[in-house]
Amino acid sequence: MCAQAETERFGLLFARPGIHIPNTRERRNTTEMKFSVNVRKLIENGKPLKATCSVTMDDQFTIHGVKVITTEKHTFIAMPSESYTDADGNEKFRDVCHPITSALRKEMEDAVLAAYNAKVVEENLKAIDAN
Repeated sequence: MCAQAETERFGLLFARPGIHIPNTRERRNTTEMKFSVNVRKLIENGKPLKATCSVTMDDQFTIHGVKVITTEKHTFIAMPSESYTDADGNEKFRDVCHPITSALRKEMEDAVLAAYNAKVVEENLKAIDAN
């Protein structure tokens, strides 16, 4: 089928003059997503899990159960996961959902960690004011 027939068949859906449709490489290197983060619970028990959050993307999609984890080396986020048993009987975990690109993961992680740090400061100020 020739390009003109394809264009007519799909009602000019894909071939509109003056509209640039980014290719996969262009989409992977940039994101224009807005993140809203709600730190639901701060956890201070001496273990690596420090907080649980909900992340809303572009006011259209929310992920509950995003975890903030701190190790000796760094602080990072972990996506919600489910456990399963593999063929050898070992318990494994797999993300329920996750960013596809490293750029999106970095932006999401930056937004969550900024909200987490702000919440920690806010809680510390409340504790100082209470004394």
